[in-house]
Amino acid sequence: MLKQFQIDVTNRCNMNCIHCRNGKLASSEITELTYEECIRIFHEAHELGCESINIGGGEPLLHKDVYKIINYVSKYCYTSLLTNGYIIDDEIAHKLKKTKVDMVQISLDSSTPEKHNKIRNSKNAYLNVRRAVEALTNCEISTCFMVTVSNYNIDELEEILKFATELKVTLVNFRRLIPQGSGNLNFGNLNPSFDKISKFLEKVKSLETQFNIGICLFPFFSFKNKNIADEYLKSPLEVAEGGCSAGVTGLSVSSNGNIQLCPHIPISLGNIKNDVLYKIWFENYTILKLRNRKNLKGKCGICKFNNVCGGCRAYPHQLHDDLLMEDSLCTEFRASTPNEVEV
Repeated sequence: MLKQFQIDVTNRCNMNCIHCRNGKLASSEITELTYEECIRIFHEAHELGCESINIGGGEPLLHKDVYKIINYVSKYCYTSLLTNGYIIDDEIAHKLKKTKVDMVQISLDSSTPEKHNKIRNSKNAYLNVRRAVEALTNCEISTCFMVTVSNYNIDELEEILKFATELKVTLVNFRRLIPQGSGNLNFGNLNPSFDKISKFLEKVKSLETQFNIGICLFPFFSFKNKNIADEYLKSPLEVAEGGCSAGVTGLSVSSNGNIQLCPHIPISLGNIKNDVLYKIWFENYTILKLRNRKNLKGKCGICKFNNVCGGCRAYPHQLHDDLLMEDSLCTEFRASTPNEVEV
């Protein structure tokens, strides 16, 4: 079942972040979906069972019909707005309240103003994040921080959680850096080593109980501790249902109408102007291949957790142009046969 769907309503943005998946775009490269296109593709996704929708970009708040779009889709399923928060003030927060949006996710790249502003190439970015969260909280809208883990912030875990707690943020979503767009151009400087990521994940586990806040770490690992993992292995899933959503439980549509596995895998499976989502969901060869995780290569194909994890498919695609290659950042591999060596 298609459980989650993302609509990038525009690729226009008011920032120029050094890890942006869209990169720096010329004016001729700016594309936007119309209100009618957004609603039509949303209904196609909803008919396939969509329970959760993300409205993203670019910066979605720059789309002239964004409030109208959110107001419509929020009547049918859980709706999140993915934004840098830069222009959110009291007035915009009140507008969003009227749309009945369920969650606003705001990008945060550091607990310190200097680092966050440098990554965002904006001297006021950090202050505006604080302003946005405070305005949304005052309107009783749940907020989430999305933190792209990089060499700039990998040592700031505790400070970021403290900052989120101070602002009454509901959830902190730590995600890995994908070598795409500007993130690819700056990948060498930004990307933490495997050893750094391993230590980061262990620290998260040790700090998790200290903070009364939700922490999401996918696609780093599926289980937060060994006991939960061991319990799962008593009755593992027979088919892929969890983990990486690309083509399994989720899809996305880009601002030019291309239907994609996820925003970080810019392979066009079709276009909403010409293709029907139903047909793509049930008949596309790439999607069908990904749903059988025995097709995955290396450790991911033989891991006991593959049907609840599957690794991140965007990472090997962007690094090696291979959707099925093993996820080289995995720290949780367990072999599914006694002949394999666990690491």
